[in-house]
Amino acid sequence: MKKLFSLFALALVVQMANAQLIEPEFIGQAYALLPNGKRVELQSEMGYVAAHSNTTTHAASSLNIWNVFLPNVYSVSQSYGKSEHYLHVPSVASLAKLRIKAPFSIVLRLESNEYLPEAQIKIVRFLQDDGERSAHAGSGVSFHAVKVGKSSYQVTLDKPFYGEYGVVFKNDMNLVQTFSLGYSDEDVREYVQMFLEPGAVDMMRYTFDNSCEIFDAENGEYIEENVFAQKYGLDFLRRIKAEYKIEKKALSKAQKALKKAQRKAKKSR
Repeated sequence: MKKLFSLFALALVVQMANAQLIEPEFIGQAYALLPNGKRVELQSEMGYVAAHSNTTTHAASSLNIWNVFLPNVYSVSQSYGKSEHYLHVPSVASLAKLRIKAPFSIVLRLESNEYLPEAQIKIVRFLQDDGERSAHAGSGVSFHAVKVGKSSYQVTLDKPFYGEYGVVFKNDMNLVQTFSLGYSDEDVREYVQMFLEPGAVDMMRYTFDNSCEIFDAENGEYIEENVFAQKYGLDFLRRIKAEYKIEKKALSKAQKALKKAQRKAKKSR
């Protein structure tokens, strides 16, 4: 009986939490829900489909974006020979910025939430190149979704990873809801501060062949900076290196000033 009551209480809590969520105003809209209850509207952008052959890229705007992400749709093109289709968004990054270290979920509205969410939405992680974002047909990010209200889902990514993302809807021809998952200035400072504590290892070091290695705090070892960039992003790498150099210089200056003051005090005794 006690176990049954606990299950009932848990179901009630989940139901209350869902009741507090607000469905987006329009079908096709989405927002990110942050731990503090604040909402960040995802950016609505128009994408297009292009067929990539070995040597050229051809516009294929007549294709529905959703159909491109169905299995076996990118095979042999009669016009261009063997080709593959990509979803493109014509800008390098989304204006909707989210912190990778802050748990979040995405609330999005569709015509109905009575169908399997995987049959209605796809979440893709873009590559950034030539001033725009692109995602290969058939690609996708795994996620978990629960119903919200009458026609929405609350979605969480199974394995959040830095980068540019887009949500593709089945019934919207070219609409993509985008967001950027990265590191804030606070995250950069927090990472660098670990290496400024007394007795801490250096954040970066140079090997005998003058290549740079960065200390990966997650694994507790030095790794090549290109490997670090692949794991955490080139932007994060650049920012922590710049911050580390500034802080190390300031720390060295403060330590010299302290030693000078200590010598002066010792002489005056």
